[in-house]
Amino acid sequence: MPLKINKSNYNTYKKVYEVLWQYKLEAYKREADSLHVNLNLESPVKVLDEWENEGKVIVLKGLKLGLSDILFELSLIQDMQSLGILDNKLKSLSLPGFFDLYAEVKNTVQVVLKRKTIKSYTEYYTVSELLSDTTANLPSKDLSILNDAISGFEAKHITSSQNIGK
Repeated sequence: MPLKINKSNYNTYKKVYEVLWQYKLEAYKREADSLHVNLNLESPVKVLDEWENEGKVIVLKGLKLGLSDILFELSLIQDMQSLGILDNKLKSLSLPGFFDLYAEVKNTVQVVLKRKTIKSYTEYYTVSELLSDTTANLPSKDLSILNDAISGFEAKHITSSQNIGK
C-alpha cells in the first residue's frame, strides 16, 4: 500500500521528510568534504513551504513523491545499522519509523508485480526508481513484468496528455 498522505497527517510526514533530508544532506556533506568540494543544496522542505501557498493538492503530491523517493534512495545506500539509527531518531520524535515507512513504499512494487499494471504516478515513480537502480537484484521475470507495466502506463498517459487540446 502506498503512503497515505492527506491534510490531517501532512505536517507529520513533512517532519519525517525534513529529518530524512537532513540525514541525507549530512551524508552528502561528509562525502563532499572528503573530496574538498563545496556543497550547497536547497532543501526540498523549503520547496514544499513555497508550494503550500499554491494549494494543497500540489503540496500533498509533492510530499508523497519526494518522501517515497528519499525512502527508497536511503534504503539502497545505507547499511542496516545506519538505518536503525535513523529509525530510532524518527521514533524519538514521535514520528513513524524508517522501516515502517519503507515497508509501505516497498509494498507498492509487490502490488504492481501482482496486478501487472501501474495505476498511479506514485506507483510509476516508485517502480521507475527501482528499475533505474543498477544494484537492484530482481529476477528477470519481475523485471519483465515491471518494464511492461511502466510501458503500459507511459503509453496510456503520454497518449492521453498528447490528445489534450486537440
